[in-house]
Amino acid sequence: MANTRQAKAHTGSRIAAGIVLIAFSVFCFLCAVGAFGGVGRTVSGFLVGFFGLAVYGYTLAGVILGVALTFGIRVRMRL
Repeated sequence: MANTRQAKAHTGSRIAAGIVLIAFSVFCFLCAVGAFGGVGRTVSGFLVGFFGLAVYGYTLAGVILGVALTFGIRVRMRL
């Protein structure tokens, strides 16, 4: 029963963290594809220089993880 109360207590922070992750990932993705003018070129240059072309996959994975975190989706696998 204590686990249920603790899970409900952290729902707001979990949703906020998910939304921040989604916003950051979308911003990085848009910068990587050439949006936002000079700022976008600067951020894109840094991201592509640091991560290479994997930046596209990382930003998409960030959006997927943000959605999963926001809606409380958990992946369970059997051994």
